[in-house]
Amino acid sequence: MKLTKKLLLLLCIFAFAIGCSATEEPTPEPTIELVQPTPIPTEEQVEEPTEAPTEAPTEAPTAVPEPTAAPTEVPAEEPAVEEAVEEEAVAQTTEGESEGEVAADAEAPAPSVPTTYLLDTNESTVTFIIDEVLNGNDKTVEGVGAITGGSVTFNPGDLSTAAIAPIIINAASFVTDSNNRNGAIRRFILQTNDNPLILFTPTALNGLPDTVAPGETIAFEIVGDLMVRGTTNSETFAASVTWVDASTVTGTAETEILYADYGLNIPSVPFVASVEDNLLLQIDFTAAPAE
Repeated sequence: MKLTKKLLLLLCIFAFAIGCSATEEPTPEPTIELVQPTPIPTEEQVEEPTEAPTEAPTEAPTAVPEPTAAPTEVPAEEPAVEEAVEEEAVAQTTEGESEGEVAADAEAPAPSVPTTYLLDTNESTVTFIIDEVLNGNDKTVEGVGAITGGSVTFNPGDLSTAAIAPIIINAASFVTDSNNRNGAIRRFILQTNDNPLILFTPTALNGLPDTVAPGETIAFEIVGDLMVRGTTNSETFAASVTWVDASTVTGTAETEILYADYGLNIPSVPFVASVEDNLLLQIDFTAAPAE
């Protein structure tokens, strides 16, 4: 009986020990589970949100003043820049117009003042061209002579008043490709000792336009009296004249004439079978304003 009680007592003690062990072992597990999850929310929810709001409000107000300063500078500077650009453009336009007016005035004479251009005797010539049969072969003979005087007067804004002064040609100056022919022209054909000059005096300018601009070429007819070796006939030249600029006028004029109309005879020589009855007379000139 006593042994039984002892055994029961031992069993109770053992059971109590086991119960205490079971009670103590589970207790640390919840403690560990509670301790470990606790730092996780503390780092994510407390530290991170604390930094975010701290940085956001600090940067946001700093960025806000910048746009505030931008509109303050833009309205203040842009109108000033635009006004400066407009003023400069107006100044350039005015200056350009003034320069253009000055250049235009320099290029052309005033419409109310005609200008006289003198023929340049070093650049102006007269040429005759005639065909013949020489030694059984067709040949075109050209003779070039010197112009010693002449002028052109015109108002570019009103060509109705244009005029050409008599053109003077040195009859003894004609030169061809043959010295023998040159001598025959001077002694027998033109007789330059008695008739040293050939004179063309314009009497009308037909077909002129109303005005002419620098660089423009105009075509018209020059009617005038041509005097060769004391004989005068009316001839019409087809002219083409260019007003290059205010300092230069160039032109050419040509016509065909019958030399017999001027009493000219071409000597008969054995090696010249025949000579055409008409010849081309061409005037080329360059003129500059009279000083």
